[in-house]
Amino acid sequence: AYIGNGYYHGQGVPQDYAKAMDWNRKAAATGDGKAMLDIGVLYYHGEGVPQDYAKAMAWYRKAAAKGVGSAMYTIGLLFEHGQGVPQDSAKAMAWYYKAAAKGVGLAMYNIGVQFEHGRGVPEDYAKAMAWYRKAATKGVGLAMANIGVCYEHGQGVPQDYAKAMTWYRKAAAKGVSAAMYNIGNGYLHGQGVPQDYTKAMAWYRKAAAAGNGDAMYNIAFLYANGQGVPQDYAKATEWLRKAEASGDPIAVAAARNLIDKIRQAQAAQNGGQ
Repeated sequence: AYIGNGYYHGQGVPQDYAKAMDWNRKAAATGDGKAMLDIGVLYYHGEGVPQDYAKAMAWYRKAAAKGVGSAMYTIGLLFEHGQGVPQDSAKAMAWYYKAAAKGVGLAMYNIGVQFEHGRGVPEDYAKAMAWYRKAATKGVGLAMANIGVCYEHGQGVPQDYAKAMTWYRKAAAKGVSAAMYNIGNGYLHGQGVPQDYTKAMAWYRKAAAAGNGDAMYNIAFLYANGQGVPQDYAKATEWLRKAEASGDPIAVAAARNLIDKIRQAQAAQNGGQ
């Protein structure tokens, strides 16, 4: 698996997915579970071979039988999304549990998501929070962000904006753009921190730099209203265009609505001059 991994990542040799597959097959023939996992990855992404979710699943199952936790987690993902197998949230959950028992943080996070949304299990915010906490101890930024959401909305825990902000900051340090956006919201509305439009803008900019369309919209909103920055309809419109380009349907709809309001405001200003 070591040589195959080298070819896969182009470490010490030119990147070559076909050669990665060849070497991983040789290692898999000796019972190497990591190599079996890597073959599954190649089939999943169609790297060096035609994409084939069914074959990816078959190899992930072989790796899982060797005790490879990340393979168990990925089998759960395939069941959750119906890739290579019929969609089955209950089976996804079963595989996430197996992976979590192997210490896979993302599996713990996904168990939390399943409980939060009632997929494959009854909806249970308290259990969702418990699993997010486990995932957070493994350094999963998305879990930290979701703990923040639970505190913000009082789901599974008493509502606590200050604790929400604490967890959003932890997630933001892991690069989670939604957490950066939520910190901006905290400053915008004065929830968990004193209201501060300038700090809200700073956090929205960080989230926008990470591709968050909602943050792009809120930057436009602040420019349109002159909050934290001088009022500037041109910059507001510029950021609204970025929000539209992000493809986020909520941001797109909000951006188009605000563009119309800006046009009306500009028309009123010109008419009053």
